[in-house]
Amino acid sequence: MGVFIENFFIIKIIEFYFLYNLTTVIFNSERRKDETLLLSIIYAFCVSLLSFIIKKVVLIEYILSTCCILFLVKININKQALNIVFIYFILKTILILLIKFFVNLLNLKTEIEFFLLYLLVIFSLNFSIQVILINGKKSIVKKRFVYKTRLIIGENSYDCLGFLDTGNQVYDGVFPVVLCGKKLSQKIKNGTILVDTYVLKLTTAIGVGQVKLIKNAKILVENLTNNYKIVSVGLLDKSLKSDLLLHPDLL
Repeated sequence: MGVFIENFFIIKIIEFYFLYNLTTVIFNSERRKDETLLLSIIYAFCVSLLSFIIKKVVLIEYILSTCCILFLVKININKQALNIVFIYFILKTILILLIKFFVNLLNLKTEIEFFLLYLLVIFSLNFSIQVILINGKKSIVKKRFVYKTRLIIGENSYDCLGFLDTGNQVYDGVFPVVLCGKKLSQKIKNGTILVDTYVLKLTTAIGVGQVKLIKNAKILVENLTNNYKIVSVGLLDKSLKSDLLLHPDLL
């Protein structure tokens, strides 16, 4: 199945542009969109031109793409530059294998079908990897700020996971306030006789208007506090991703 040269040219521009940008996202390196687009056009032009002379241009594509990548990293052949080239080659190989698989699976015969399939696969590959990377980074950040916590209210203690919320600026007088999610709040209400409580009005990013507050609780946060600290505990009716939101004063 042949591919018209104009579509082949467009495919190669999109291929280099998106695959190179994906590698920069993976390594969180500098992205220069204008230069990348210009190099993508030059790369596509050279590959398209050589396709008239050489039937199998895959090796030429790898050589040309290496040259373009080294230019984009300012010919600074260090470990990261070589890693970028390596990951680019892996992504390109995955793309080629996916295209061959779907062409055989769908038994595509026309040039326009191949062109549309190529666009669909490369955009899907780009989107999938971006989503994986974003969720992975969020997971790392979340784990970095989550601590094993022991909360003591009256005679009862609660072992839970606390998220260090640097935006939590809620105080009960001089005491910092930690905010419990719905699940932990219900557990505390069921297991504690709430005598020293009152309602506190506050505004936070999660939109709480009023919260029931327990005074004179003690908290011990692993790797943050060496001794128990006195805090006030806010009982929320909203679910949180962790059991409770810690206060930055616990640092």
